[in-house]
Amino acid sequence: MRKRRMFIAIIVILAISIILWFLFLGSPNKVEISEYNMQENPETHDFEKVLEYENKYMGNASNISALFQSLPLNDEIGTLEMDSEKFVLVVNYSSPENKSERKVKQSVIYNTTAAFVLINNLQKIDMRFPNESFIVLRSNVEKWFATDLTELKDPVQFKNNVQDSLKKNDLIEWLGAYTEGVE
Repeated sequence: MRKRRMFIAIIVILAISIILWFLFLGSPNKVEISEYNMQENPETHDFEKVLEYENKYMGNASNISALFQSLPLNDEIGTLEMDSEKFVLVVNYSSPENKSERKVKQSVIYNTTAAFVLINNLQKIDMRFPNESFIVLRSNVEKWFATDLTELKDPVQFKNNVQDSLKKNDLIEWLGAYTEGVE
């Protein structure tokens, strides 16, 4: 009888330990998922985390690739093509089936703005999706903000001028201004 009580006590202690382990050590996965979701959303993405990819020149392919892997829509990226003589970047995406049209448009605005802010000589970005393409010019982005883009390197300025505006502004008008005059 004594052995049986001892055996039951050990099982209860193990069960409680396992439950506590799942409750407390299982939480980091939830935190990681939450962090991932925040980084995938242009409204909540932490711009400060991509400042390390700032570069004067677009010719550094690994830097450009790492930058776009750290921006929203990174799970949809296919290939990158660079023309460093014309300062053009082409980003090929798969179909963002699990994203709303609004989130895709926000991401196009966010990602192109971030790339132009961080890569000084980049002049044109062509973001290609299976059913549509967005060609954005640096000059149009500068015109939209009516300022030199270097001011947006400050994470607070970027949040105020880009992220907060993504929540309020008409995305059709914004994208139209970004892609205006593109052939």
